[in-house]
Amino acid sequence: MIELLILYILSKKNLNLYQISQTIKNQFGYLFTGSFGSIHPVLKKLLNEGYISTKKTISKGGKTCSTYKITPRGKIYFEEEIQNTEKNTKKTIEVKLACIDICKGSTKNNVIEDAEIFYKNQIIMLNNLLKTNIQNIIQQKQIENLINYYETRINSLKYN
Repeated sequence: MIELLILYILSKKNLNLYQISQTIKNQFGYLFTGSFGSIHPVLKKLLNEGYISTKKTISKGGKTCSTYKITPRGKIYFEEEIQNTEKNTKKTIEVKLACIDICKGSTKNNVIEDAEIFYKNQIIMLNNLLKTNIQNIIQQKQIENLINYYETRINSLKYN
């Protein structure tokens, strides 16, 4: 899912590795901690596949700096991946929802629909778990809190 975050970030602005890392940390730290060691290989992969391009410049300090930019092919790949439902987990749903502001039309509607289905399925599963007569009060409260979380997320989808 870091691929989606990087493509999303680069769709808004061309950035270097440090700036990408800081953007992930500042805007998406609740989803992913983006260290250089985890971002750099993904950038190389995206470059090799033609989803991003790079422009090398010399900084004021005389060091080479690469600025990354999403390509038209990368925009298409982003759209395809955001609509991919094979890997829908809580984290992928949250990443897709975080990127929804650049989605258009049916893509946006599909992401919202997928999230709603995922959250409703989680609620069903958790309610079934509650029916198994959980004896541990702490576990029961945690499950109830998760149900409330998913219900809140469903309600928030109506405002996207």
